[in-house]
Amino acid sequence: MTLEETLQHLKALSSLTRFRIMNLLYENPGNGISPHKLVDILEVSKSNISRHAKILYKANLILEIKDGKYAYYFLNRNLKPKGILAILKEFKQHPTLKKDLKKLAKQGGSWLVRRTTLARSARSL
Repeated sequence: MTLEETLQHLKALSSLTRFRIMNLLYENPGNGISPHKLVDILEVSKSNISRHAKILYKANLILEIKDGKYAYYFLNRNLKPKGILAILKEFKQHPTLKKDLKKLAKQGGSWLVRRTTLARSARSL
């Protein structure tokens, strides 16, 4: 991991919206969240979610898996440095982040998708 890559990661996390997206993905290991559900939870526009997700994706912090016309975002669990994950863990008690997680829990898990489920459905096509 180079200094430039680390700085790119930190820059990507410098937005509260992006940090909130990362926190939701961090707190749901192995589960993907659709952009539409992020809109509901974060109360921002779809275009705003797309713009922020693109920045996180370019920084290699999240993965995007498409299933037909639907897309799901996953936390990149192979992050280097692991310090990025430590930052997420450090701030998980922040009131805004806790509120997001409560909204996530209220919505239930029916809209979360596991990466293995997507892989199986892709193979069966």
